[in-house]
Amino acid sequence: SMIPLSTGPRTGEWNLFWKKSHNKSDTPKVLFKSPEEIRQYYRVVPSSGEPVDLTLDNKHVSVIDISSGGFCCKNSDFRPGRFYSFHLYLPDNTLKIFGKVQILEITESNLCRGQFSNLDPEFENHINRYTLNRQKEELENRKKNRRLK
Repeated sequence: SMIPLSTGPRTGEWNLFWKKSHNKSDTPKVLFKSPEEIRQYYRVVPSSGEPVDLTLDNKHVSVIDISSGGFCCKNSDFRPGRFYSFHLYLPDNTLKIFGKVQILEITESNLCRGQFSNLDPEFENHINRYTLNRQKEELENRKKNRRLK
């Protein structure tokens, strides 16, 4: 007797991942984000008059940019791959945001890029709101500058 040929991928088979699908539930859940994926977060630069107050590993460091995925700050003996405790205050909020951050890289200009690790969803929402407000502020500033020219 003949063995029937496979009629296509069945759930559980490795070729499920090669199947082009518009069904969201077919996409495998990724538990961690690679540095490339972090770029998807919208990073904003805090305004000079209203900095983000960050304490990383009990050291007060200045934030270069921030997103709901993580932040970039000046390096102060932090090591890539390590996890550190942090807490921060956004200028538009009195909420203390805290947790763990993993240092992904130290740039050549000695800046530290960190990724939040299991950030509380409430904290993530506050950061998202802040980044949206900063985007709006920046757009308003650009419009004002265009009008002045």
